[in-house]
Amino acid sequence: MAEHQLSIHDPSVVDVARWHVVRQDQHGALCGRVLTPGSRKLSIADADEVSPEDVCPACWAAYREQGARTGGTRR
Repeated sequence: MAEHQLSIHDPSVVDVARWHVVRQDQHGALCGRVLTPGSRKLSIADADEVSPEDVCPACWAAYREQGARTGGTRR
């Protein structure tokens, strides 16, 4: 599922910065949150570098569900 990446929501806008899962070149996270175009990005292949406490649970659950449906990698 390499078409996905992680994007962090701007902590200056919200109280808690969380990594969201977004499709490449999009700003809408799998949880429905719209992220700013300048949000920091990280390849989904590098997701192991992110602490589980720092990811959006809804995004991660949706990403895992998509992986299960498409036979992609599940983390």
